[in-house]
Amino acid sequence: METALAKPSIAKSLVKLLRVKQWAKNSFVLAAIIFTGEFRNPDLLVKAIIAFFAFSFVSSATYVFNDLADVEKDRLHP
Repeated sequence: METALAKPSIAKSLVKLLRVKQWAKNSFVLAAIIFTGEFRNPDLLVKAIIAFFAFSFVSSATYVFNDLADVEKDRLHP
């Protein structure tokens, strides 16, 4: 019987697969509204946040697609 510590959780595996830690660089889309002082404009803020998540999800999809395409090569790599 496997313990909970021996098997990673689904959430942890998903975060690793989607490379969530790479999303930090997508925060640069927020730089324009911050440096221009437009972060108080709700319409622009919502658009910038949507852009951040759009970039993040597209980059994650690219990572997943690449992982699926390279699964056989990755199994051979130590």
